[in-house]
Amino acid sequence: MGIVTDRDLACRVVAHGLDPEATPASAVMSAPVVVAQADEPIESVVERMRAARVRRIPIVEHGKLVGVVSSDDLVLHLGRELEDLGQAAKHAIDERRRRARRERRREDFEESLAALRATVETSGREAVDFVTREFEALRERFRKKSG
Repeated sequence: MGIVTDRDLACRVVAHGLDPEATPASAVMSAPVVVAQADEPIESVVERMRAARVRRIPIVEHGKLVGVVSSDDLVLHLGRELEDLGQAAKHAIDERRRRARRERRREDFEESLAALRATVETSGREAVDFVTREFEALRERFRKKSG
């Protein structure tokens, strides 16, 4: 069992000047074939390809070929994963910014509320002082008239 890739054709047929019509696949195939199982994690498939120094790997399930994974497929997959990570990072940054804005608004609200309380307390004391003075002035006038 073996596999014939474009590289095999270039290096073993064209480079040696062999007739592609007359050369059997068994003469140029790469063997033994390095395969991966269909349920195998991508990381394991990548490691197997790296160790075997191949750019394509047949995928088998129950001993039957179900597909081929190439390094180009892995680059596309990695690109999608990187894009997903970028989107997740952007979402996390946006969420942190929203939280920071909410926190700043809450702090601003608390400061405004504290300032309003202080104003109300000051105004209340001034009003009590004013009413007390007026009351005392009225009492004093009343005493003078009655007395």
